[in-house]
Amino acid sequence: MQRTIIRHATLVNEGRTFVGTVVVEGEQIVQVVEEKGLSSPDANAKREDFLSPLLQEMPGEAAVIDATDMYLLPGVIDEHVHFREPGLTHKASIASESRKAVMGGVTSFMDMPNCIPQTTNIELVEAKHRIAEACSPANWSFYLGATADNLAEIERLDPRANCGVKVFMGSSTGGMLLGDDESLYAVFQSTPLPIALHCEDQDIITANIARYKAEFASANSQTAGQIADSKTADSQAAGQTVKRQAANAPATFLCAITRLYEVKKPVSALRPALWRLLKRQAPTSTSFISAQLVS
Repeated sequence: MQRTIIRHATLVNEGRTFVGTVVVEGEQIVQVVEEKGLSSPDANAKREDFLSPLLQEMPGEAAVIDATDMYLLPGVIDEHVHFREPGLTHKASIASESRKAVMGGVTSFMDMPNCIPQTTNIELVEAKHRIAEACSPANWSFYLGATADNLAEIERLDPRANCGVKVFMGSSTGGMLLGDDESLYAVFQSTPLPIALHCEDQDIITANIARYKAEFASANSQTAGQIADSKTADSQAAGQTVKRQAANAPATFLCAITRLYEVKKPVSALRPALWRLLKRQAPTSTSFISAQLVS
């Protein structure tokens, strides 16, 4: 088994910072040794004296990394990621996002089930494991999405290989809606694994959608009609349409953007104009607009 010794690093761990040596066998950290009393002017010589008996205690060859004056931190575990694979790899993939994670110090991730198809059975979970095994430099695990009719799949989920079950209590992910008490009780009783909840109230969501559609329908009917009928309009004309409707009210501006999506019009040509309007008319809504424009 390959052994690696990272020596003389400044370790940050469990609320402490100290100089120490870390021994790794294969992919497991097997020993962390604090190098006490090595802060004096002759520290370098003392460090060599410290390392020699440590190496003698360990049979076989070892790769030694000198981390003097460098920090060594534990890897971050990110328990909520959306790597978009399968089905949405034009946005991201397990390969691309796991590499980015490792570059940022995240060494383990747990991926959510709202991809295409949604990860709601064991076969789809195992398919994700195979993808990660082939390409991920980070440790991985996957959530199984709960639905109204996959209780048997939840009961089959291997707790040694999978991080948990994801429950969406609102309709933001379509088929994974699970909001009634009886279904929730059944899920909680069926697995020893952690259950991650997307806590929403579908009745409130439905009521608010109806309320805002009614409130802003008249203010945006002209905008929606113009956009729907102007299939060949260039970006300048479309930008002027939105600008006229947004001139007096940020709320109307937001609804105009929503209408663009409702009539399935491309927004790429509108982005520069929308950003200019955003900065002038709705500066407090930056995060909402950015989410709409990049999706």
